Amino acid sequence: MRPALVAPGQRPAAAVRWACLGLTCTALACGGGASGSSGGGAGAASGGGAASSSGGGTTGGQGGGAASAGGGAGGSASGGGGSSSGGGTGAVGGGAGSVGGGTGGSGGGASGTGGGNGGAALGAACSTANQCASGHCESSVCCASACTGDCSSCASAQTGQPDGTCAPKLAGTSCRPAAGACDQAESCDGVASACPADVKLAAQTTCRAAAGVCDHAETCDGVGNDCAPDTKQPATTVCRAAAGACDRQETCDGASDGCPADLKEAASTVCRPAAGPCDVAEVCDGVAVSCPVNAFLPATALACAPYRCPGTSAACNTTCSQTIDCAPDRTSFCNVGACQFGRVAFTTSQLFSANLGNVAGADAICERVRADAGFSGTFRAWLSSPDGGSPSTRFNRDGGAWIRVGDKAVLATSFTDLTTTPWLNNGINYDEKAHLIAGSVNRIVFTATGTNGALLPGTSACEGWSTTDAGASMGVGFCDYVTDVWTFTGSTVPCNYNSGRLYCFQQ
Repeated sequence: MRPALVAPGQRPAAAVRWACLGLTCTALACGGGASGSSGGGAGAASGGGAASSSGGGTTGGQGGGAASAGGGAGGSASGGGGSSSGGGTGAVGGGAGSVGGGTGGSGGGASGTGGGNGGAALGAACSTANQCASGHCESSVCCASACTGDCSSCASAQTGQPDGTCAPKLAGTSCRPAAGACDQAESCDGVASACPADVKLAAQTTCRAAAGVCDHAETCDGVGNDCAPDTKQPATTVCRAAAGACDRQETCDGASDGCPADLKEAASTVCRPAAGPCDVAEVCDGVAVSCPVNAFLPATALACAPYRCPGTSAACNTTCSQTIDCAPDRTSFCNVGACQFGRVAFTTSQLFSANLGNVAGADAICERVRADAGFSGTFRAWLSSPDGGSPSTRFNRDGGAWIRVGDKAVLATSFTDLTTTPWLNNGINYDEKAHLIAGSVNRIVFTATGTNGALLPGTSACEGWSTTDAGASMGVGFCDYVTDVWTFTGSTVPCNYNSGRLYCFQQ
């Protein structure tokens, strides 16, 4: 049966629209074109176009027009024009015709759902340009135009201007981060759309601080982005100067940042050498950085003998007014403003008989006694005999002055002084241990020698000091005398006297 006609501008009921499928209709919605059936003529029923199977001709039925499903000037129900899912200007049932008639069918016109550009307005959120009516999606919003330059944006959050219009980004917005320790980060100025020129840190700008006293601080060169390679101070560079004479100077090793551990000079290292005979060389203790306080030898030291150390300076004293100004040993004495070494003479503390074993035996006694007393050198007895010689033939004539043990008082200034004057400067009344031989008891000394150092005339000297016979005699002296009595009292005593002493003179 024929479907009821529908007035222009009215849509047929669904039953009417689909009842004509398979029929040839001229002005109905089903079937397009001038003579098309379902699929007849130039167009098709569902989605027209010149070459489509379902739809026809120039006037579409259910989706006529020039396009197929989603194309041409008259679209199908699912859209005409150039879009696949919706067409041109008309929606479902667009165009000028009624159901299937005229220019449009179900969905004709210039645009449909999704065909061409979308309709999003300026400032709307977007992710692609075809979502925007303007065709420009910038900064995730639909924009009136494309934004150029790293400092241009269409988003109000970045520009402070309304969304949808390109404008300069806010001043201070980063547009080029630093590409290295020697590069500057550039920011927008709020006026220009372009990022400022790429600028580097000035030459000599520190880009890596020294990590220790043996590390170099690196600086930029004003051209490159990167800091210079990390380098260390050369080996042997002093990184810790010595803080004192007993502190060591530390140097870098060329590899480490830090200075080596602080070390001190080893104990016993000389830190202040002696500056003179009376000075002491100071040494480090291995702990302190400083050398000990400068010290000097005491005045009792013998480093300057025959002169004395002052005890407060490095140099020796060079003059004297008395013997105490000279070295405190047993042989240094003052002689006319100058300290000299003297030769010691003493009277033996031991008593002997006249049988001495001649002069050689007496010399041996002197050697034994001086050794016991701690004296060095050769000592000979002031003794004469007819066959053993006398001091004038046995003594050293060139040795200088003789002094007595103890107070170092001068006895004679020379051998000549000793043998050409009848007296001594002081008596030889001290024994080898510096004990005073006091009084007249046991002061007798065997000599048989005159003041000239020769054998006394007319004496056998107890047969050469080999007998204790009372018939023989000998010459003796008194040790506490300074006159000629010191060597000969003027009379002899018998050889059986067994309590005599000996004079012993250092040579």
